[in-house]
Amino acid sequence: MRRWLLDRLVMAPSTDAIDPESRIREVLPTSCGDVELWKDLHVNGEVSDDQSPELLMIKFPGTGGRAERATAQPAQFWLTPKTELWAVNPPGYGGAKGRASLHHIERMVEAIRDHLESKSIPKVILVANSLGNLAALKLATLYPVSGLVLRNPPPIPLVVQHRSRAYRATWLGRWLGSAFPPNLDLIATASQCSAPAVFIHSERDQLVPLELQRPISSAYCGPKKILIAQGIDHADPIPDHQVEAYRSCARWLEQQAYK
Repeated sequence: MRRWLLDRLVMAPSTDAIDPESRIREVLPTSCGDVELWKDLHVNGEVSDDQSPELLMIKFPGTGGRAERATAQPAQFWLTPKTELWAVNPPGYGGAKGRASLHHIERMVEAIRDHLESKSIPKVILVANSLGNLAALKLATLYPVSGLVLRNPPPIPLVVQHRSRAYRATWLGRWLGSAFPPNLDLIATASQCSAPAVFIHSERDQLVPLELQRPISSAYCGPKKILIAQGIDHADPIPDHQVEAYRSCARWLEQQAYK
């Protein structure tokens, strides 16, 4: 019951049809449902039919996100001309069969790891937003990625407790948080990652407050850059006056990946 309630509180899956435009769909079956990958290749920022990518970027959307809407950012800041993009729908999202659950994330990550190991890919960058950080950081412990871009990583049990306090139900937050899979604890997982990483923290995040995000980036043991996106909430775009700082972080990550 606790698992089901926690999933209902945290996950926000959608299955409506979204035009994937030029993206190509691939499905990875697992014992808990499908993992849906939407793939395309960008050459100098434009979609291309070229089949010789120099870098692979895997994007993990947040709790209400969908792979069909994934953009190519931050690839527009890189000098690497050919970047293949895989955007991920977990089980229960989009056309991926199965039930959306926090307890299915590790199985999803293992399927992506196995898929990567079956291919010859020189460089892999992981890009994650909010809930997608759970999958990205877990994958970084299982596969030798070249770098990560992690925005607003949520320590789920603490976020649930934080939100429950607003309703004077702290006991309920603790009860639900105890159902969170311990193998996805972001602070512990971050301490096991050594690839270069860029962390983006929204300064005025109302969903995952900044003080809950900081311990994750602090625990990360690889080289890192931290950008505090000033004055914005959880889903707001990077402020115009900080786009150059974001560009600098993205270029730093690219350089680190090719060392």
